[in-house]
Amino acid sequence: MSEKIMQPMTITRLNQYRDLHREVDMLENEVRHLQEQASEQISDTVTASAPEWPYVRHTVIVKGTPPMSTKLRRRIRRLKDRRAHLDDELEEIDVWIAHVPDSMTRQIIWMRYLQGLSWQQVATRMGGGNTADGMRKKIERFLLGK
Repeated sequence: MSEKIMQPMTITRLNQYRDLHREVDMLENEVRHLQEQASEQISDTVTASAPEWPYVRHTVIVKGTPPMSTKLRRRIRRLKDRRAHLDDELEEIDVWIAHVPDSMTRQIIWMRYLQGLSWQQVATRMGGGNTADGMRKKIERFLLGK
């Protein structure tokens, strides 16, 4: 990841985590599909003759891969650039979570935003009589710095 100023972490950014992963998968599939399309072989038949006398005519099958169009190369480049941007955002969120000092807070964030569990499921997994509202408020207070 390039040296840049990290944006403040917000609930909105955390909520995007799973969607970002899904988008990365989508972009990878699209790039793969476009590259497969570009690498498909084409063939044609031409009439040829022997190089020496008697010049006997015969049919030759010519096969090859056409050069990738500039438009297609630009599209693939844009998709890869978008993928790199998403990877940076995912890494930034991962690094931020890794630096959360409190283990319980880290676990709550992990379960809620990375695994996609409901607040009730998070509270149940955390145990100790925790409630869904208690888990949600703990994270809200942490993010607000209270």
